[in-house]
Amino acid sequence: HNVNGMLGVITDITEQERTRAELAHLNTSLEMKVADRTQALSLSNEALRNEIMAREQAFADLHNSRQQLQAQSMAILRLNEMVETLQTVANAHELLTVLTRYAQSLFSVTHVELMLVDNVHNSLQQLVAAGDGNAPIKAFSRDDCWAFRKGRIHPMSVEQDGILCQHLHGQLSHRRSFCVPLIARGEVLGVLILQGERM
Repeated sequence: HNVNGMLGVITDITEQERTRAELAHLNTSLEMKVADRTQALSLSNEALRNEIMAREQAFADLHNSRQQLQAQSMAILRLNEMVETLQTVANAHELLTVLTRYAQSLFSVTHVELMLVDNVHNSLQQLVAAGDGNAPIKAFSRDDCWAFRKGRIHPMSVEQDGILCQHLHGQLSHRRSFCVPLIARGEVLGVLILQGERM
């Protein structure tokens, strides 16, 4: 006998597809969690690095402040020393020696001039000078010095467009200069000229 027909097998894959979908969902969820965790760790590490840097900077600032306070304390001690020593000088040369010694240690001064008032010629006459730099001017008019005219310290710099004292025109070879009026009982008796690289 001839038998004509068709044989078919039906398999229900619904459960397999559901399993695949759940696995895919779990993988996606896991990847998202890993990404979130990685980002959180990255942010945490960045915050930790920033905190470490901030603490290191705070420590450095504290160290610098401590050094500055120590330097200021030493400067005050040196100034007191200078005042006591100045009270014992016997002549102008000793005066300049003392001023030069302390000025160099306190202000990195490399050139010092001491000018005293000459009432006869209405000028300031050089008493003594020491250090490097250009040849000092022996005398100049009172009006040529802003410190004398103002009665207070007058700072100058070759790097700034400030008002220069006339007596220092062509003489300002140093990076910084100060004219300091010497005042006693309200009267300017002279001017101390200090010049140096780091004052």
